[in-house]
Amino acid sequence: MAVIPARNEEAGVLASLNSLARQTRRPDLVLVVVNNSTDRTEDYAREFADDPQTPYTVVLCLPDNPHKKAGALNYGINWLREEARGRLSDTVRHVLVMDADTELHPKFIERACNVLEHDPKIGGVSASCLGQTGLWRNT
Repeated sequence: MAVIPARNEEAGVLASLNSLARQTRRPDLVLVVVNNSTDRTEDYAREFADDPQTPYTVVLCLPDNPHKKAGALNYGINWLREEARGRLSDTVRHVLVMDADTELHPKFIERACNVLEHDPKIGGVSASCLGQTGLWRNT
């Protein structure tokens, strides 16, 4: 499963979600937590969720969250725990936390799961981030 906190990410959220849809090992659930957004992030996330070709996606809206990204992640994980009726370990094997402005290599989840399943002492994996030039400019 993937949890994506998203605040004012209308420019990139669909690219992020589409990168999940292109995975060789797709997530069973994509949980987008729209966090204090004032743009069309929620609309784009719901558009993705409504597409039957994409992974099962739930969009949660958290319009008044003073705890920023951590609050959105906690909200999403708590929602998941309630859906699982208590113990996440019985229903969720891996959780991917992904920023809403990030695109994953199509084999990222497959490779990450292979690493985690190969060695039970490993508790998590991370990825390198390659930035795109020209996106961020100082005023």
